[in-house]
Amino acid sequence: MAQRNRQEFDEFLKFCKSFDTLHKHFLQFLMQRRCIEVALIGQTFLEFYKNDDSIELKFSALDKINTDQNRQVINALRKAIDPMIRRMGLYIVHIADEYSRNMEYWVLASDLNYSPPLLQSSSLQKDELAMFHFWLKLMFSKYKNDEDDDIDSALEDILTNEEINGNTGGELSLVNAFLFAKKKGWTAVRAQKLIDKLWKQQRWIRVMKGDADINQSAKKRKPNKLGDEHSIIRLHPCAIVEIEQLLYQLNVPQCILCKRPIIVSRLSFTCEGCRSCYHANCMLRQLEFPAECSCENCDQVLDEEIIDDFQFDIDNEYIPPKRGQIKVNRSGYNASNNASSNQPFPFLRDN
Repeated sequence: MAQRNRQEFDEFLKFCKSFDTLHKHFLQFLMQRRCIEVALIGQTFLEFYKNDDSIELKFSALDKINTDQNRQVINALRKAIDPMIRRMGLYIVHIADEYSRNMEYWVLASDLNYSPPLLQSSSLQKDELAMFHFWLKLMFSKYKNDEDDDIDSALEDILTNEEINGNTGGELSLVNAFLFAKKKGWTAVRAQKLIDKLWKQQRWIRVMKGDADINQSAKKRKPNKLGDEHSIIRLHPCAIVEIEQLLYQLNVPQCILCKRPIIVSRLSFTCEGCRSCYHANCMLRQLEFPAECSCENCDQVLDEEIIDDFQFDIDNEYIPPKRGQIKVNRSGYNASNNASSNQPFPFLRDN
């Protein structure tokens, strides 16, 4: 059975490499969604394949796509799809979810997203775009330029609040979003309608039900009541790609490893030596600890214990940092400390 499954997968993979009508259907699906979880791509395309009546040969033994097979399908689909969508001014961006250790997305982007970013939207009115822009300024107030004299008075009033100034960059309390809208003369109902539009139509934000424990499982988070004091507005992966240039205008830093904007400041690291910035999950996936800073002119050593300070969303899979053979002794840290009982998942860390 396993041998038959492998043979059928090889045949399926050959089909993935050649652009066909089914690829067009998959593209239509991607254009409607604009964003798809990478782990689901192989299985999704397999379902398209099995449900297509025009294809005579069916692979009855091939029911599921494992992680390695999914990676092969992704590479094959990209080679088949990229030339076609490039002619339409589209391209696929492979982006990681900053809140998770192991979740990634394909986002279908357009060359028009960047000229200028927000004004290309057809589903939002001018005043709605302006309000969203102000919410972004609140969300990234941590990075605001002190020399900027052109600050909206309502925005300045909220930014003087110590609680706001202490907020994490890239996350906005729903209460603060409503408070700013009220200062601009918006009713709560109107603000809620904009949030619904940004969330369910535009797919630029995600509203998560907050909790005292920020590591509450994403599956347990639910849509919020109006003004829920623990509710948090996060940027959707679509927004991170589509309004990237606007984010840089708000002084959002860039990850030195993946060269993409760092949205969530609490899930990032700044090198003390050169001030280079890292996504937490980029460090986890790409660095082997102890590691030297990736900046060419910096010799700062980055310890594995840095990863322990990051509080990712619970995703039921702990990925221990990669460890090299180099021994570094800084601030009392050495390899033997990995077995300490106060370290998270010590049984995985010492395998």
